[in-house]
Amino acid sequence: RFIHEQIAGDEMVKPQYANLKPDQIDKLTATGFLRMAPDGTGSGANNAAARNQVMAETLKIVSTSLMGLTVGCAQCHDHRYDPIPQRDYYQLRAIFEPGLDPKSWRVPNSRRITLFTDSDRKTSTAIEVEAKKLDGVRQKKIDFFINRTLTWKLEAVPEEARKPLREAYRSKKRNDEQNALLKKYPSVRQISAGSLYLYDREYSGEISKLNTERKKFAAKKDDTKAAAELKHIDARIKFFRDALSKKVLDAMAKKATDLRATKAEEPFIRALTEPPGKVPTTHVFYRGNHDQPKAAVKPAGLTVVSKKLIPENNIPLPSTGRRTAFANRLTDGQHPLTARVLVNRFWLHH
Repeated sequence: RFIHEQIAGDEMVKPQYANLKPDQIDKLTATGFLRMAPDGTGSGANNAAARNQVMAETLKIVSTSLMGLTVGCAQCHDHRYDPIPQRDYYQLRAIFEPGLDPKSWRVPNSRRITLFTDSDRKTSTAIEVEAKKLDGVRQKKIDFFINRTLTWKLEAVPEEARKPLREAYRSKKRNDEQNALLKKYPSVRQISAGSLYLYDREYSGEISKLNTERKKFAAKKDDTKAAAELKHIDARIKFFRDALSKKVLDAMAKKATDLRATKAEEPFIRALTEPPGKVPTTHVFYRGNHDQPKAAVKPAGLTVVSKKLIPENNIPLPSTGRRTAFANRLTDGQHPLTARVLVNRFWLHH
């Protein structure tokens, strides 16, 4: 059973591999045995040579672990020491090629199977919806801070330039005149969401100046002019305090981040499956060169063990069933190589 699941666990589970039960997860996880080969096709080296190398390494893992011998020598020519002709190597390859088809390749990440259930996804989506609402509120606050900063910076420019400058800054499609105007006033042009926190120090300085100024008039608050000036100063202090953005925006961002952190991390398993569609034809490669395919071969095990071919397609199964048939052959009690490997393993741990 262990060997069956490692070689063909996916053929025991019906696609689309969703809302999986524990026993189904175990079967699919077992096929990770066939994904142990080094596979760099997901990080740039996704070419025919790299893909065929993954296949070669997979066959090496299968043959050494389950049959106690290497078959790689027969990739280019008949094996020099063991009775393994080159044709046998490619017949063995034909068993696994439907799941590792170089012409219809899937990079490692695309082979992963999610363990998220529909319920998990629904919960995660609901959390994301709420987090995006918080993002929206934060964006409105950013717009407020930008407008507050823009208003302040416009105070330092000539009054006749304030309105056209504001329009130029707000415009999404600026004309040449507007671009020239903004270039003339870089203090306005450089205002952005990413630079808001830089103005907090300036605002704090303005508040400090205003507090010093306020003390002069506080003692004369009964005076009408002093009272009016105090009112004006307090309004300016509020203006700048309301413009202090970093703490507010950081707190809002943290709230959204903390909410997203409550989402369960989506777990995946590395498995080998066969995609539906046309089954690839396996060819013998002349001298092992993938660019020189020669005679087509049928799936089979090593002929020194059995001359029987393996069925090309098992209709009742969701895939070709080649790996299931191969697993059956390995575990039918008649396969001398698998038996030898198991006995050696038992003795090793005796």
